[in-house]
Order: sequence, then C-alpha cells, then structure tokens
Amino acid sequence: MGLRITDGRRTIAYLSDHAPQELGPGPEGTGALHDAALELADGVDLLIHDAQYTATELPTLGSFGHAAAEYAVLLAREARAKRVLLFHHDPSRTDDEVDAVASSLTSGHGLTVEVAVEGTCHEL
Repeated sequence: MGLRITDGRRTIAYLSDHAPQELGPGPEGTGALHDAALELADGVDLLIHDAQYTATELPTLGSFGHAAAEYAVLLAREARAKRVLLFHHDPSRTDDEVDAVASSLTSGHGLTVEVAVEGTCHEL
C-alpha cells in the first residue's frame, strides 16, 4: 500500500512493505521499478520509503515483504523525487549502522537521502 498526499504546492508519498523484488530483480537487482510505485513517487518533494534491508541482505531475507534501502533511492531517482526518507529499519540494526547505510547511498546522484528518526519533523 502506498499513499500520495498533496496540498497543491508540496507532495509527499509513503511506500512501505511492497516487496518490489517479488516482481523481478529490476535494473539493480533490488526489485522492479513497477508502474504503480513510479506513479506514486513521481516528482514528490519527499518520498518516505521502507528500508528494512540492504541489497546484500535481500536475497536471504527479502521474502518477508520489505524493500532494500538501495531500491528506495533508485525509485526516488527514477521518479525524480527531491528527497527520500528511509524508514522501517531492521530492528537489529544500530543507529550507527542505519546511518552508515544512508551514508553509502547519498553520493553521486543529487538526491537528498535522510534517515527517519522518531519524533522529528520534516518541512516541505
């Protein structure tokens, strides 16, 4: 399930637990860039996306219905989102490990990649 919300000036999209890898490997092996996800995220100011796994964890854990952080960034890039907020982190991951995942995905594509932190506010 995903949601797209706009006030006519700014738009956010929320996409969780859609397991894009179940629709095929996609261009980077982390899941298919399916039309519904691309349409939902198209041009949004903020994409809030499930990032339970990393690409290396996906082959063994991907059957639980979550997505890889790399997929979230790829989808955001392809849909021309301005920012992506990674959430639904693996509960066994430490804060430093979550930050390291996000840091590894922030360079070279001009997209702002952030980590969701409980209690924070995000201005659009």
